Amino acid sequence: AYNPIATGIQAGLLEASAIPFSIEDYYALIQTGIRNQQIPLEHVVHTFDMTFLKNPECLLPNSLFDTENIHLLMGYSARLIGFVVFVLGLLIKLAIFPFHSWLPMAHVAAPTPISILLAGIMLKIGGYGLFRIYSIFPDGAMYYSWGIGLMGIISILYAGFNALATHDLKQMVAYSSIAHMGFFLVGMSSLTVDGMQGALYQLMSHGLIVSLLFLLVDVLERRTKNRCITDYSGLASVMPWYTAFMVLTFVAAMGMPCFSGFIAELLILLGVFHAATQEVLPLWMGIVCSIGVLLNATYYVQVIQKMFGGELSLPPGWTPTTEKISDMNKHEIIFSIIVLLLNIYTGINPSCIINASKGALGHLLETIIAPIH
Repeated sequence: AYNPIATGIQAGLLEASAIPFSIEDYYALIQTGIRNQQIPLEHVVHTFDMTFLKNPECLLPNSLFDTENIHLLMGYSARLIGFVVFVLGLLIKLAIFPFHSWLPMAHVAAPTPISILLAGIMLKIGGYGLFRIYSIFPDGAMYYSWGIGLMGIISILYAGFNALATHDLKQMVAYSSIAHMGFFLVGMSSLTVDGMQGALYQLMSHGLIVSLLFLLVDVLERRTKNRCITDYSGLASVMPWYTAFMVLTFVAAMGMPCFSGFIAELLILLGVFHAATQEVLPLWMGIVCSIGVLLNATYYVQVIQKMFGGELSLPPGWTPTTEKISDMNKHEIIFSIIVLLLNIYTGINPSCIINASKGALGHLLETIIAPIH
């Protein structure tokens, strides 16, 4: 790919041609000059700028990823291979099955601030990259939509069952992150406005929810030096503030109405079923994704029932009758309230994000769908 503005300056054409032409016509003029060898290759200024990479007029003629002359590598389109290579790297960043194995171990070993940064921000870089790669390789996004959706479905189910089986509270939250990123991937694979809006909303929503979940896990661990779910019960009787915030955050993570997770999962499901009517994805993916929503709620409800209900039981070494666990302090309560309010606000006013992203996502989908028609 090359920068047409810099190339025009380098070739001495900018002053003569940039003023009377629109920017699209100018790009076409430079492309024609390169194809006709009127602009020598030594004057071409290469670039990594993604705004140029996604424009076919800014790809070097007859280069590996040229959209007009498709090159083959081992019998496969070079553009499709390039898309797969980039997506595999981004799926590792997103911790999608089967590239997920680093994430639960990293969260268990990491201190809480690192876990918050890792799940709340760094995972989302993989999602951002996927949006960018879709704009650079729209043909690959369409061609592999079924496979990407399948990987998302498998991640939802695999991570959900692992979250049900684990006894480490922090590891359970880590597996829930993998499941939520599976929902994101399914939304991206739908190639619909609703689905991709839901995927974008999922990145924002999950960043808020999982950050608060890891903080609340740390609140309990700092007091008892223990994260084992089965070692606790009846915490509601001794930690009412902690119980209230933990339950509310779990409810938000389940995708209940009035929380941002509800908007994200609703849009993703609408997008998947809409994609099924357009034969982009099979109908069963939408059905299994709906089951994944129920599975997502199951392991949260299981933890609520086990840790906070029933008779008080504390980890070995703690005697409920002689030792008292301190509840959340003022700073922890204030932080939790702020994050929950952000979740509620984006859950009852989704237009604040949807309207801001609608134009860009619509343009992206046009570049993906247009070649088919």
